[in-house]
Amino acid sequence: MLKGSGKCGSLIGWFFETYSIEQFSKGGQFELKALSDLNLSNISITLSQGAYIPSRNSNSESVDGYWQDKNSQILYLFQVTRSYSHPVNASGIIALIKELNISVDELAIKLIFVVPYGMASNFSKQTINMEPLNIDAESDVAALNGVGP
Repeated sequence: MLKGSGKCGSLIGWFFETYSIEQFSKGGQFELKALSDLNLSNISITLSQGAYIPSRNSNSESVDGYWQDKNSQILYLFQVTRSYSHPVNASGIIALIKELNISVDELAIKLIFVVPYGMASNFSKQTINMEPLNIDAESDVAALNGVGP
């Protein structure tokens, strides 16, 4: 009954997102499954308490929170969802990069989809929507270096 369809779906989604953000904020070890066909192995990350930063905007376009691993120069962007189809808008990623005032030339960016455990084995690679981007050729394109489908 509470699988997430119908009238309860939005409420269950809100509970799952709130719970996920709380768990990341507490810190701990988390297993990540690669969503590509490149035979990449799964990895695990360890977040210290408070390292995960929730999005300031509760309805962020593409990212629910982030963690910057300064040791490996990786910016992990987290998107919590209960849907098997969750396209991401590149403009939301660009907005966060600008807000953080970081150089993507010195940093790898990894987009992490957080889904309920029962969905993980069937969750597949998602699309990055490049439209509509109001691209300023001098600034936004440079910020997109390495970000895209």
